[in-house]
Amino acid sequence: MTYRAFGLDYFDSVLVANEIQKDFVREVEEAHAVKKKYIGVVGSTYLDELSNLRDTALHNESSLDHKIHLFDKLSNISSHNKPVILVSPSWGKETILSKYGLRLLEPLAKAGFVLIVRPHPQSLIGEAESKNIKNIQENLAKYENVVWDIGTPNVYAFTKADMMISDFSSVIFDFVCLEGKPVLTLDFEFDTAGYDLSDIDMKKFYTFNALKRIGGKLQEENFSNLTTIIAEILESTKTQEVKKCKEELWRYPHHAGFKATQELLKIERELLEHSLKAYMPQISRIRDLDSMLAYLSSNDTKDKQ
Repeated sequence: MTYRAFGLDYFDSVLVANEIQKDFVREVEEAHAVKKKYIGVVGSTYLDELSNLRDTALHNESSLDHKIHLFDKLSNISSHNKPVILVSPSWGKETILSKYGLRLLEPLAKAGFVLIVRPHPQSLIGEAESKNIKNIQENLAKYENVVWDIGTPNVYAFTKADMMISDFSSVIFDFVCLEGKPVLTLDFEFDTAGYDLSDIDMKKFYTFNALKRIGGKLQEENFSNLTTIIAEILESTKTQEVKKCKEELWRYPHHAGFKATQELLKIERELLEHSLKAYMPQISRIRDLDSMLAYLSSNDTKDKQ
């Protein structure tokens, strides 16, 4: 949850996906010395819909040409006894493909891992990044265990991967929540200037701590040990930590719309009640009269019977 500085300060009510985001908002309120707002925890409609798309993809293969194309490419790999690694970066000069490129990917390909490389759509637009991606594709073309996934919904690749390698892309937690599988992230420095993050204790910030729990962070000097690191992640108890993170992040799975509706109705009711505060004695009397009339009507019906 990385908002620009003061982006939430002047709202009276905020709906968030989980208690982690709620705690973050409370920390920012305290740091900025602003009035506490109403916070409703409702889950994530985004994850609910993404999960529905995933389930549809798995059960309706014949109607999904792009998915079949990706899966056909994977099924054509002759040696498929190695883990499937999804490389899913963000875009920009500090991301996996731009900063590390072949230094990271080629050793994985040589080690026999099945690689699904999924560039961020934005990285295919800029001239420098698209040129770099084309160069990487040409150099990896000789490896049959490398598959490029471009132009399809990410959930298809999610289902096939045993783990993900990423940088600072938000897709990390989509993968964790939908698949409950580990993610290894490249170590990076996040510039908090201009964000609410700069005003709170970064040691408590959930995201950075969660990255260690779901797979760990990788330094460039450890690239030579990457095969061992991946094996250790897949065999370790980190998969249990991934499941815990999933439960913490994705609250009320497939019920976010319902929970959000409840919260919005509660907020509307409170606003109406506040606007009618001066008339509450009269409103209370009307309710009492309604109860009396209902009681009398009920007894009158019984007498006639």
